[in-house]
Amino acid sequence: TAGTPVVRIGRVISEFGEPIFADESYLPEGLRHVCSQEQLRHGSIYSALEAHGIAIASGEQTISAQNANSDTAMKLHCAIGDAVIHIMRTTKDGSGQPIEYSIARYRADAYEYRVRLARTVNPH
Repeated sequence: TAGTPVVRIGRVISEFGEPIFADESYLPEGLRHVCSQEQLRHGSIYSALEAHGIAIASGEQTISAQNANSDTAMKLHCAIGDAVIHIMRTTKDGSGQPIEYSIARYRADAYEYRVRLARTVNPH
């Protein structure tokens, strides 16, 4: 909610020593204690929240393509201008309160998104 004090958590997640994505998450200030560096070193933000009884119930994300700027290129060990997958996500708890807003940039050469589609045919 606009005007709510937040805490920013910045991370670069790597696999086999290579960065896969850079993430900036914003949580309400009241949840600062939930996501200590020690907790995040061994798991996800969602795992840390759930360990404190805060369940993520829903979310909405927007996925787009961008070119890496200098900051992203430095974090992801890629060239300025390389393609990255840009994801903005808002997650909410069961009462509809926003719990996290995140902006993540994934290396396009190291990550893919797979979406399963299903169609229900209306018999009328």
